[in-house]
Amino acid sequence: MDTKKMLNANSLANSKIEFKEEILKLHKEASNYLKSQKWCNAILDSWYDRGLADKVAVFFFKIDPVKGADDYVWIIVGDIPPAYVDIESATNGACAIQVYADIMEDWIKAAREGGNMEEVFPVNIAANEKYANMLASRIQFIRERILVMYTEELGGC
Repeated sequence: MDTKKMLNANSLANSKIEFKEEILKLHKEASNYLKSQKWCNAILDSWYDRGLADKVAVFFFKIDPVKGADDYVWIIVGDIPPAYVDIESATNGACAIQVYADIMEDWIKAAREGGNMEEVFPVNIAANEKYANMLASRIQFIRERILVMYTEELGGC
């Protein structure tokens, strides 16, 4: 993974990026989410890859994993449920957003149809029509307003 194109999280506070305060809050959310995962012993480093204000942010983390887990992981946060995406599934931040949208659509379908929630990515919200619809509108926004900006990068997914 080429982290040279990303902004190291240690530089966020002193950077001149747009929506810096929102990105800093999202980085904290991403870090807390990652620390809550049983396969992460510690965060060793992190980078801000891309985002859209407080709607969606993609971070790339280097971790001290529990044996058998990956050393690197994507974390997607924002006005959406947080999630991780492994580096085998996403070679860049755009692909991570696409994978995120795909796994959330699986959750939406299972929640709407009363499917087995054990077979979809775990989302920390009630699996009902109301939350499925809320998440569906956010995924639609991601597909129509965010992913379209990265069509070239998505070709490598």
